[in-house]
Amino acid sequence: MNKKNYLVSVLITVTALFCSRFDDVTSVGKEVVRDIDPSLVNFDENFETVSLNKSTVSEKFSIPDSECSESGVHVESFVAVGSDNGENATGYFEFTFNSDTRQKFINAKSVKDIFIEFDLDSLSEKVENLNLFLTDTLYKFERNSITADDTLRCGTLTMDSVSYRVSFSLDSLIADSIFSICKDLKPCDTSSDKNQKKSCDSLNQPDIISFLLTNPDSSGVINIYRNARMIVNVVPDSTAIKDSVKTLTSSYANYAVYEDNGDIDSLSSLPISSFASRRTAVFKTDLSSLWDIMNDDSGPVQYNEILSAAVRVWGTTVEKETDSLIVEGFISDKLYSSGTELDSLFSYASVAKGESGDTLLLKSDRFIQKVLSNRPSMVYVYLRVNRFVNGIGIWDKVLWNEPELNVILTTLK
Repeated sequence: MNKKNYLVSVLITVTALFCSRFDDVTSVGKEVVRDIDPSLVNFDENFETVSLNKSTVSEKFSIPDSECSESGVHVESFVAVGSDNGENATGYFEFTFNSDTRQKFINAKSVKDIFIEFDLDSLSEKVENLNLFLTDTLYKFERNSITADDTLRCGTLTMDSVSYRVSFSLDSLIADSIFSICKDLKPCDTSSDKNQKKSCDSLNQPDIISFLLTNPDSSGVINIYRNARMIVNVVPDSTAIKDSVKTLTSSYANYAVYEDNGDIDSLSSLPISSFASRRTAVFKTDLSSLWDIMNDDSGPVQYNEILSAAVRVWGTTVEKETDSLIVEGFISDKLYSSGTELDSLFSYASVAKGESGDTLLLKSDRFIQKVLSNRPSMVYVYLRVNRFVNGIGIWDKVLWNEPELNVILTTLK
């Protein structure tokens, strides 16, 4: 067997090793590698396993996503509103008014009233505390606590316990303003060119009216379906032959999760990952002992290549929706604090799935290889939790123990 085949065999066994769960990489790793015919390669001289345990972690903390980035903004089939366990969710809804909207109101003389209607997945006493505020698109990705301006509070809440529906009757001044926007929209003449409407709408920027839905109740979260409706009752002119009720559906909806201001500093001192608020756990880890081994040329061999590496992580679940967990991680020699930068970096993260409380392995070869040339004494291990595609796990939050970095070194190239 030639040297190339040695490496293929070793890589297969090492890949299997790092894709499984184990308690002691240093001992198990060497035993697995020894299963290859010892007459073909000297394992004592050609391989070395290194385990950097929690003693190499000099700092542990977490980074809040306090910017107006999109990472803590969730676009789902529902909008979460309320607060629980120190995390607060506020719903945001947009209604777009364009040339199609104008056509709905072309024969309307005036407005009687306007309702904003929401469908719920269930009713509870928390619904009674819902508040609706007129806002603007600046709050589309707002991360911070929202100061309620009573002058922007709009509507009187009513509940329908049969249909699981709540609605807000807008104040007359706001209703009149919305109706004026609908009537003043510029028309698009499409009689000569059916494609003209598209170009017309692109030239005439549509008006967007936005609402924030909040719930100061700290006992839990209400799930609201994202397709809100604006019900407009109009007084038709003498030419109208259609129903005087006009319905508009929200064109966009999301919910942003932010942490209590008083909790941000205390949480930042703990290595916590939260999917809802997009808090990222960070561990500053000393790699000096790894580089010392690789730099040591005093012996018969020198371990100058990294065959495989993995970060072993486990933690205490603070909040969970299911027993399953998705963990994302990456390693860098730079400390990032920007939510936008972290979002970009985590698109290249290593991913592991398992049960809450399990020890999980994040394959880390490429991260260590990337810093191999400059060999920094310190690197940062970043951890996030993610959700499953069906929406489960949105409120998962984990307090991590110090991770272990396990590396298999080789003299073979």
